[in-house]
Amino acid sequence: MYVVDSGRAGHSESELASIALEDASLLIVSTDATGLIRVFGGECERLTGIPEQDARGRPVWEVIAQRDERAALREAFAGGLRAFPARFVAHSYGADGSVRVVIWSQRAVYTESGTVDRVVFTGVDVTDRERVEELVRDTGARQELILDQLPAVHWTTDRKLTFTSGGGAALAGLGFQPAQLDGVSLFTLFGTDRTDHPNIAPSLRALEGETVVYDADWLGRVFYVVTKPLRDYAGDIVGTINVGLDVTERVEAERERDRLLVAERRALGEAKAALAQRDEFLSIASHELSTPVTSLQLALDSLSSKEARGAAADQLLELAAKQTTRLSRLIGELLDVSRIRAGRLVIEPEPTDLAAAAGEVAARLGPAARAAGCELQLRAPAPVLGTWDRSRLEQVISNLVENAIRHAPGAPITVRAEPRDDGAALEVADRGPGIDPKRLPYIFDRFERATSARHHGGLGLGLYIVWKLVVAHGGEVSVATSLGRGTTFRIRLPRRAPAADLPTSGSRQERT
Repeated sequence: MYVVDSGRAGHSESELASIALEDASLLIVSTDATGLIRVFGGECERLTGIPEQDARGRPVWEVIAQRDERAALREAFAGGLRAFPARFVAHSYGADGSVRVVIWSQRAVYTESGTVDRVVFTGVDVTDRERVEELVRDTGARQELILDQLPAVHWTTDRKLTFTSGGGAALAGLGFQPAQLDGVSLFTLFGTDRTDHPNIAPSLRALEGETVVYDADWLGRVFYVVTKPLRDYAGDIVGTINVGLDVTERVEAERERDRLLVAERRALGEAKAALAQRDEFLSIASHELSTPVTSLQLALDSLSSKEARGAAADQLLELAAKQTTRLSRLIGELLDVSRIRAGRLVIEPEPTDLAAAAGEVAARLGPAARAAGCELQLRAPAPVLGTWDRSRLEQVISNLVENAIRHAPGAPITVRAEPRDDGAALEVADRGPGIDPKRLPYIFDRFERATSARHHGGLGLGLYIVWKLVVAHGGEVSVATSLGRGTTFRIRLPRRAPAADLPTSGSRQERT
């Protein structure tokens, strides 16, 4: 607001005309000391629709101001304009009946004696500018309203990274109200004094003139943030302006997609491995099954010939019996695995002497052990009584002993059966080459072997069946091995086996 000019320079009518010519967009009004209009020029007639001759002689307040603004101007003239501002805003009706907004500057022209000779008013019609500014204000308000409803936060800081404004719908989701952030430093908010903090460094870069786009993790929510320098009208950086869009759901969806993709790739890899395992099994199974069948067929062909007599016939029959037994065992293993996978293999507990069962297996497999150069020893000095499925326990012992004969030829094998306070313990140990530690975690899996199939036959199902049958009895099986010193399988059984179906799966911890 300017003060009333108290200078004594006079202006003639020609000088007023020059002022109007200098800026044809101005409204020029000159009055006498009482406020009666003497000059009504410039844009006055076009704006108000009042001809100059009609305006002359009328009080200026009746022409350039609306009714509620006239009293102040009239009283100013009555007081000699000493208390009236040099610049003021007045509203008047335009030629089209609309209300026009005019910013007026007034200057008093004094006589030599110091009295007011005339007063010169120059005005600028700012109606359109006001409308533009109002539109800008409305647009800004609408933009702020939109930002406040988006899942976003917006804020500004000064050069010290202290909040100067903030808002947005996502702000409440973080537990803040805009007023809580006023005057708070980013360093305080994030509890750090580090300039390289991931939520501080981008703002410092913006203060250097850089636009920074980054992801921020705030209180468990993920935001996509754009931070830019905030400049004043001179172009100087005075702070930062920031917008952060809450993208938590999108990020979680992307993470879930990645997780599913990894799971899919893992499943695909497992499927490929299963197919490869199937193909290997079919190859081994066809070889293992064809061998006894071929031998059996040759024995039968020889027996049917006339040359087969006496001892030769007995040898052929013995060979046929061995191959039939082998074939029966292989088929039995396949059937057991099929029943296990289908959950249909049951155990039938009955009073059983584990020591007697171990003795029967040792007697039956003694010839095979001797043929392999193995000394098979049984250490079961006392009965080991419990309620178990005897045939299935004999199958467990047979599989472990045959496994030892196959993988430790020429080495002694010991079978132990002992009672325990809570049940029974069974142990099958050999002094063979041992098991490679890398293969040890997998020896109870289907189709797995401790050594290569080219060196030892079998379908790789024996130990898998052992584990499943022991678990079905409510027991545990473990293995200890040392390269070059042998392998020991240990089984612990409860006193009474549960009369339940064999589970199709079990914890691998039971095998350790």
